[in-house]
Amino acid sequence: MRKVVELVDNKSKIKMELSTDQSGLRLKTTKPKNGSVHKAYSGLCLESHAINYQYRSSQIIEPGETYKHTMLFKFSFVP
Repeated sequence: MRKVVELVDNKSKIKMELSTDQSGLRLKTTKPKNGSVHKAYSGLCLESHAINYQYRSSQIIEPGETYKHTMLFKFSFVP
């Protein structure tokens, strides 16, 4: 496990840290859909996954096998 991202909201001072056992992290932002009341790009999505070719074979799941990876979210306040 290693920390891959730390996000801080400047207004609320809430900090989120994400640790994972995966080699990569994908960041996606979101646009509101019609009728939504939040501002454009006010949300985000973090996806941890293996990005190096050497790890991709471990993501191929055969019938009866189980795939597992771990993500740990830690929330705190910044003084």
